[in-house]
Amino acid sequence: MKLVRSTAVVLAAVVQLACLRNLHQASRVPRVQPRSESEDGEAESHRRNEEWFNIRHPDGGLRQKAVEEKQLMAPDVSGTSGPWRAIGPQPIQAGSTIYSGRVWGIAVDPRNSNVVYVGTDGGGVWKTTDGGTNWTPLTDQQTSLNIRDLALAPTAPDTILAATFGGGILKSTDGGATWTTSLPGTLVNSVAFHPTNASIVLEADASSRRRSADGGSTWSSVLVSGYRAIQVVFDPTNGSIAYAATLNGLYRLNG
Repeated sequence: MKLVRSTAVVLAAVVQLACLRNLHQASRVPRVQPRSESEDGEAESHRRNEEWFNIRHPDGGLRQKAVEEKQLMAPDVSGTSGPWRAIGPQPIQAGSTIYSGRVWGIAVDPRNSNVVYVGTDGGGVWKTTDGGTNWTPLTDQQTSLNIRDLALAPTAPDTILAATFGGGILKSTDGGATWTTSLPGTLVNSVAFHPTNASIVLEADASSRRRSADGGSTWSSVLVSGYRAIQVVFDPTNGSIAYAATLNGLYRLNG
């Protein structure tokens, strides 16, 4: 009887140890990280970010502070070498996540290389007239601050197009002082001006490529591939030729 009782005690102890071991191993198994937001949810994410930003900083002061901080940090920027140096507005961060300020587009005035425009994700369009020493936000009052691309008309550099993610195309004809909107609500990835005619414009969005012959007032489809378009460009020497980069390859437009 004593032997049976001892054996039972030993078995009970072994079972208990096994259970504790399993619990310990389970606690060491890394948790499955939530999947990152898909592209389809990016628009909603941007909307929430903008809403949060506008509530906490209705005067846009944080973005101006970001510019000032970047100017102070410029002499000590790491990760740059040779002739490269940081000159742009500093991205706004929430913890370790940068959610506003990534630069997606750059356009330089061909008449004056000190005049530069940048399009930022969540920060809108910015302009410098002194080669990057000082920056001014131009689109804080617009519907969308999520800029995907910028273009200046080669024959009229004060005319600017800004492709936005969900806000259509912003257009200015006075160097960014005032803006109008075309194709509102469209997720536009890229815009391009004809090399010799500022009235002729191409745009690339989620599923189509469109052309305008009146500076963006009206549009007609020139390519519907069913695939997202990433970029459109004109041949700088022949405005009758254009190219569209899509997730299904490269397309060429003649005429």
